[in-house]
Amino acid sequence: MSNLDVICEKIHDGHGPRWERGGICVACVAEMMDRSDISAVRKRAALVSVMRVDAARELLYCEEGRRVNFTSSLLKTLFSAVDSSLLDQTVQVLLQVTLDVPNQAFLLFILDQIHSRWTDGQKASLSSLMFLGKLLDAHPALSQTLTSSRLCVLECVCSALLVSDEDVKAAVCYVLFRIWSFSAAVQTLPDTLRQRMCVLLLHTLSNTHTTALTINCLGVVKQMCQFSDVVCVLMNLKDGGEDPLPYQPLPLILKKLLLSAQESLQVVSVRCVCAVLILAPLRFSSSFIQADLPEFLLEVMSDGCSDVLLWSVFSCLLLLSEDPLFFSQCHAVYGVEPLVRCLKETLGKSNTEVQKQGLKLLTTILDRQPAVVRLFPTGSEFSAVCDVIVEGVASSCLQVSMCAVRAAAVLLRPNHQSSPLQLTDIKRIVEVVMSKITEHHHTRSRESCSGSDSGTAGVLLQTLTCFDAACRLVEACVCDSALMDSVCSAQETLESVCVFLLHCCDAACIPAVTGVCERISSPQVLQLFLSVLSRQFSLCPDHMTSFSRKLATSGFIRLTLESKAQLCSGNRNASLNQICCDFLLKLCMCLISQEHTRTSELQDVECVLQDSLPSLCCCASDWPSVLSDFPQSLSNTQHCLIYLLHLSLLHGDRFLSDLAVFSAVLRFVSCVQDLPASVLSSVLYLLSVTQHAGPRLDTVSVSVLSEALSSCPPLFSRALPLTVLSFIFMYPELSERFGAPALTGRLSEETQEQELLELLHTHPAALLATLAVACDAESAASRSAVGVLQCFLRSADSSSIGGTSDLCDRIRSSLLNVLQRHTHTDGLSVLLDVSSVIHSSGQREHTDFRLLYHVSNLVGKLDSSDSELLLSVFNFLYCFLSVCPSHATDRAVCLLLGNVRLLELLEEVLSASSSSSSSLQCSSLLLLSSLTLLQHKHTAQVNRSVSVDLHQIIRRLAFSKRHTDTLLIKCSVRFVQVCLDVDASALLCVCDAALQRPLTSIDGALHPIGHSGATSLMTALSALMLTTQDLMICAALNCLRSLMGFLRRRIPETAQHMLFSHRPHPVKSYRHKLWSYLQYFLFNCFSLSTLNMLQHFFGFVYLSAVSPLLSLADAQADCPLQLNPQRVVVRYGDSVAANCSTSVQHDGMGWEASEGAVPLTRNQSLITWRVSEVTEWDTRPYCYMNYRTDNNYQCDVLLPVTVYKTPDSVSINTVNHSGPMMEGQQYELQCDVHNVAPVQYLTVKWYKGQTLLHQTTFNDTIKTPENETVTLLIRPDRADDGAQYWCEAELDLGAEGPQPHPKNSSKPLNVEVHYKPQHSGSTETIIKDDEATLDCTVKANPAPAYTWDHLKEKSSSSVLKSSTLSPGDYTCTATNTLGRDSKVFIVKSAGIRPTF
Repeated sequence: MSNLDVICEKIHDGHGPRWERGGICVACVAEMMDRSDISAVRKRAALVSVMRVDAARELLYCEEGRRVNFTSSLLKTLFSAVDSSLLDQTVQVLLQVTLDVPNQAFLLFILDQIHSRWTDGQKASLSSLMFLGKLLDAHPALSQTLTSSRLCVLECVCSALLVSDEDVKAAVCYVLFRIWSFSAAVQTLPDTLRQRMCVLLLHTLSNTHTTALTINCLGVVKQMCQFSDVVCVLMNLKDGGEDPLPYQPLPLILKKLLLSAQESLQVVSVRCVCAVLILAPLRFSSSFIQADLPEFLLEVMSDGCSDVLLWSVFSCLLLLSEDPLFFSQCHAVYGVEPLVRCLKETLGKSNTEVQKQGLKLLTTILDRQPAVVRLFPTGSEFSAVCDVIVEGVASSCLQVSMCAVRAAAVLLRPNHQSSPLQLTDIKRIVEVVMSKITEHHHTRSRESCSGSDSGTAGVLLQTLTCFDAACRLVEACVCDSALMDSVCSAQETLESVCVFLLHCCDAACIPAVTGVCERISSPQVLQLFLSVLSRQFSLCPDHMTSFSRKLATSGFIRLTLESKAQLCSGNRNASLNQICCDFLLKLCMCLISQEHTRTSELQDVECVLQDSLPSLCCCASDWPSVLSDFPQSLSNTQHCLIYLLHLSLLHGDRFLSDLAVFSAVLRFVSCVQDLPASVLSSVLYLLSVTQHAGPRLDTVSVSVLSEALSSCPPLFSRALPLTVLSFIFMYPELSERFGAPALTGRLSEETQEQELLELLHTHPAALLATLAVACDAESAASRSAVGVLQCFLRSADSSSIGGTSDLCDRIRSSLLNVLQRHTHTDGLSVLLDVSSVIHSSGQREHTDFRLLYHVSNLVGKLDSSDSELLLSVFNFLYCFLSVCPSHATDRAVCLLLGNVRLLELLEEVLSASSSSSSSLQCSSLLLLSSLTLLQHKHTAQVNRSVSVDLHQIIRRLAFSKRHTDTLLIKCSVRFVQVCLDVDASALLCVCDAALQRPLTSIDGALHPIGHSGATSLMTALSALMLTTQDLMICAALNCLRSLMGFLRRRIPETAQHMLFSHRPHPVKSYRHKLWSYLQYFLFNCFSLSTLNMLQHFFGFVYLSAVSPLLSLADAQADCPLQLNPQRVVVRYGDSVAANCSTSVQHDGMGWEASEGAVPLTRNQSLITWRVSEVTEWDTRPYCYMNYRTDNNYQCDVLLPVTVYKTPDSVSINTVNHSGPMMEGQQYELQCDVHNVAPVQYLTVKWYKGQTLLHQTTFNDTIKTPENETVTLLIRPDRADDGAQYWCEAELDLGAEGPQPHPKNSSKPLNVEVHYKPQHSGSTETIIKDDEATLDCTVKANPAPAYTWDHLKEKSSSSVLKSSTLSPGDYTCTATNTLGRDSKVFIVKSAGIRPTF
């Protein structure tokens, strides 16, 4: 059976075919809707069929009467049908009809039909109300019709709220919701009906029993709360228990719903509260607060709920917290503990919206909480909220993180701190906030888009606000004793937190802010940043010296002044201007106080800066013109500019070119009189450091400057910089008048002597001024001058001082004047030393003998306790005699020998050798040697002899040379040589108490040294010839020559036999020992220069004199033993073997050694010394052989054994430095070689890449393993960026050692060098065309940022196309953290060619 059969059964006979469409009879469908005998199933099937066939619907709609009749039938079915499926289908067909026929009259017809049926006694059924609700969904504008022309229908709908059926009420609420959702309908709704609706809704909510009705009803209320007048009506309806329609107030209803266990009701009720509060939070929040709604909201939060409810609760509490009543009456109820616990759980989830809302609520509560009530009385509660904030800041969502940062900024207020103060938690918050700003800064630095700059500035502003709050809190603790006493010292100290804040500011804030400020100008960010920097001066005063220098060298003076000029000119941003001035004042005063300025001057400088900085908002390019104006009102401003230029140049920051500064300052000082000492000091510094950029000062400028200096005596009471001193000594007119006073001020302060050495070497006039200060009255400056001159004398040679005859004359005159005044100061000794050096330069005039006379007289006034002055006098006299011409030496020696006190002092010093200094003894021996030779040469008269214990000097050479200064040994050898050369001198009285009485014939012949003295001297000289010092060998050989001459003169027949006769010895003869010494000396110890000296001093005659001594060694002196190998090099722990053989008859041979000794063996001509594992570092094996002679003579040969060990490790590092290096600064590299032996064969080589830089050898003869440390000073430049430094330890053990030489290398040290931008040229001319570009690219580390001046639009690119630019000058500035450099591009049109 088809659908047509089912629909048309029993009723289709009267219908023609014109009613059929798509197999459906439209007439049957229309007719059966009115018949009661048709089943609901057939009616529903018919309606479904009509809805499926469009042609059938068109046939129903084509005539208005047919459409109206069909609609009436449907409405009748809607009110009369019981079957729910039929009702649903009827509603769908009715809605489709209204959509298919969009006719306002037709809609009004439907409304009228519904109203007529409601008024005819049929109640508002659920189906009719549901249809009306869906009709309003399909036609929203119909809501306005209901509230205007068809208000009667709406009144009937409202009356349906009084029925008992809650499903009907729910449908009514839906209809009302649709009406209140259409704002135009609400505007035409009468006030009476509004009032009635409010009462009916409150009555319904007060008596509802189903969740659906409650939710629908609250939905209507929430929608109604979007209109302020309706909110007033709802909230003003009090308890209506006595009204015909009893109801409860809205706050009480919502509170009851919060207590329900259904989360959906809780969500809707909370949103209703929010809807009320959004329009007028301060007007209606008190009603909810007095109803204890916050308490129930916090309970809901504590019980755990969904994200939807939690977000709603957070939002509601945010609105309630705008009312002060929330805090004044409910603080004991709401508490912050539930919120903290809830946030702790929420931050562990992924819903960032809930996290943001909760953190906003926490921020609001912390911000508006009255200060009298503490939220966190205990440390544990404060730590709990800190945990939440730290976790929030560390969130990967930037918005959540910033909400937590804002909460942290409020939490760090003093009124929220617990007792005791939890510094550890505060430090944790700051640390995570700083890590966030660093992370964000690095992320944005890698992004190329510039659109994120505003967002970056916002993030930076929030984090700086938090950091500033932390600094404020710690500053309050430092200043407030009550807060300081409450600090929890068991965890962190206040000082450590201050240092931590300073580190965060240096490591995180400064890089981030400077990076943002290079791209955009943000007054808010800059103001907060400078406020943070200013607070560091009060937080860490002990660290401000280094921190202020770092700020100055990083260009913060220039940055602040440029920001003032850009953002604060024209009375803009007054608060920023004030912060800039405060920061500059603190920074400048900290820098100036480091220059040892007096307190009164510091106060004057501070007053000038305080007065001038607020109004100083001009660009740096305008400063020269300001310095050139001379009204009295600008004096403080000009002084302020001078101070700022001084400080900036002092720390490597340049506002202007050196030429501009030099010219402006020179004009300033030329036109201004009576400058304060501090200003004049800055002027001198600026002129001195910019002198190279300008011309040399002319006579007029020098005269003006000299007049300014003479009018300011206090200037020289301070320590002037070395550059200023160099500037003064550059001009003779200035150095003559002000050189000595300027040095006095410098030397009065504690200064390093090395600092002035370069000045003395560069400017000879400075040496004379230093001598003048040293010879002045006893003072700290004179003592410092003496120290400087002594250091200078140790570093300078004679030619550096004596090269200028005029300077030498002036120094001699100064010495003569001092001696004539008979002044005895510390400077006299150093002046004598300088004069000694001058005499050694070979320049002698008639004033020398006048000096000699006065110095000789000075000796008569001295005592042996005046060791320092006595040393200078002896040195002067010795130098004088050494360089005195031969024709004048008789005059000089007679003058000195006539000074009995001089000879007494020489005797006292030499007799008290144990108490006299080594230097004084050396000078005494040398002077006495010269006097003795000259007296002997000229047979000068001697008024007093000098007693000398020559045997004591020889004993010192023979037995105490290891404990005696090397120079004293040389001087002693020289004195002994003189004594041997002159034989007997009237000046010397040599003590012979060491000789036995009565004297033997040989002692008498060798008087006064005797046989024992000659023997001891020979032994001592033999030992000295084995040293490695050429001068020592030369002195020993000279003395040996004199000894030979002395012996030949005294005992020519027996001298050789007496000295070299056989000496009883069980192993070897004395002659063999001497031969061994000389052999070792001649073939192993002599360098080429020493051999040349040997020939020069002795020649063939002396060698022929030595040869008879060697010939005395008979054939037995040459031990006939051969070693194979002749030298052994073995690694520690390895095996070693060596053969010893002979070709002569013997009475036994063997090896004497601490390891592997071979006992005496006969009848063998070859024996082997063998050790399987060498465990001794200093092993000395001897192969010996007994001759077959009557005296049992034995000879032996030493096998040289070198035991070596390669290093365990070789490492390289930097000393007292980590991180990148700065260009131009000096750094020290250290190479550590661990456990190597022997170090005398070790060479440490330094490499940069594959280039050898330096190598170091060692003279230590220790055999056992040692640790050696070698350092290398480097001053890297930009070419060294990325270079690799490494060191290598090499053991060069000779030909017998391993080949190639053992080498151990360190790991390479990669060097990163930071350097500022520097263009190859300052200007470039570009001819404008399609190909030419303005290329400003420059190498720098860190990578530079580029800015262009004179462009219409800002650009950060380093390359611009010339075709897009107009002719003109374009300045490109490349900037990084170390500095900036600019280049000017001159763009010309194609028709203009550059001229050269």
